[in-house]
Amino acid sequence: MTHRDDHSPIDRTATMRALIVDDSRTMRTILGRIVAGLGFEVAQAGDGKQALAALAEGPLKPFTADIVLDKLRMLGLAGG
Repeated sequence: MTHRDDHSPIDRTATMRALIVDDSRTMRTILGRIVAGLGFEVAQAGDGKQALAALAEGPLKPFTADIVLDKLRMLGLAGG
């Protein structure tokens, strides 16, 4: 195990999870490949509403993300 600056241990045996939310399928694919290459389990959604729905009731349940990559401005919950 390694340690963060706050001295909490990082369990390297656990799979880290990332949620990528972007209205561009191309960007989701590119980011998904990059993040998966870093060892993350990746889930994707096309907008904020899809992300919330997938987390609440979809195939990702019970998906908890260690990191969320979200486009700043897009239609749906993020504005736009």
